[in-house]
Amino acid sequence: MEAPSLAVIGAGGTQAGAMLEVLVKVIDPRTVLAIDRRWAPAARARLERLGVTVLTGDIVQDRANLVDRSMGARLVANLAGPAYVVAPAAFDYTLDLGADYLDITDDIDATAALLARGSEARAKGIAALIGMGSAPGMTNILCRLALDALGDAPDPRIDLACSVDAADLTPASLRHYFHCLATALPGRTGVPTWEELEPEQVDFGAPVGLLTALTLGHPEPLTLPRFTRVKTVTNKGAIAPNEVSYLMWLLARCTNYGVGEAELF
Repeated sequence: MEAPSLAVIGAGGTQAGAMLEVLVKVIDPRTVLAIDRRWAPAARARLERLGVTVLTGDIVQDRANLVDRSMGARLVANLAGPAYVVAPAAFDYTLDLGADYLDITDDIDATAALLARGSEARAKGIAALIGMGSAPGMTNILCRLALDALGDAPDPRIDLACSVDAADLTPASLRHYFHCLATALPGRTGVPTWEELEPEQVDFGAPVGLLTALTLGHPEPLTLPRFTRVKTVTNKGAIAPNEVSYLMWLLARCTNYGVGEAELF
C-alpha cells in the first residue's frame, strides 16, 4: 500500500464519492485512504475501481486503531455525518495524525466545539477549514461578497433561507433536520414550539414557490458575526411541500428529540 497523503472519512457517502471521482483525476489514487464504518457493496466497488485504498473503521468508536492504520496522511477530509457526533472525533483523529483538516460540518454545536479547539490546532501547526460545503461554505462566501458590495452601509443584517424537496430527503438529511430543530434556539434543549420557530412564508421563486420556513440551528449565525462585521444573522429552512415541514416538526416535538436518549434514527 502506498503511504496515504489524504484520508477521507465517510467515503462511502454520496458527497465523498462524488468528490473522489473528480479528485483521482488529478492525484495518485493510491495515496487516498477511503474510510467508512460500513460499506454498501456498490459504494465499495465504485471506490476500488478508482484505485483508492478502502478501509473499514469507526472514527468515533475506534479512533486509535484508525490512527495506526493511516499514519502518514497529511490531510483529513471529513464528509461523514451526523456532524455533531463525528466531527469532534474526526478532529481528534486529525490532531493525533498531525495532519491538516477539512470538513463540511453543518451542525451549530459541532461548529462551536471545533472553533473552541482552534488554539490547540494552531499549537500543533495544523490548518483546519470547517464548514466548507454548500451551506455553510458557499453561503458564507456569498454573504461576504454581499457585505463587500455594501461597503460601509451601517448595521447590515443577513437573513438566510433554504429549501429542499421531500423527494430528495435521505435518512442522513432527516437526522440533520431534526437536530437543527433541536438546536434552533441558543441555550435551549429540545424542539421548540411551532410559534417559537417563527414560521415565515418565503418565496423561493419558480418552480419552488412559496414555502413555510422555520428557524433552524445552523452554523452561519455563529460564524458570520465572528468573522465579518455583521451582527445579526438568521437562518431558516423549508421542506416542500409544506405539510412535510409540519410533519417533521411534529415527529421531532412529540418524541422530545434531542433530549436525553430520544432519537428517531
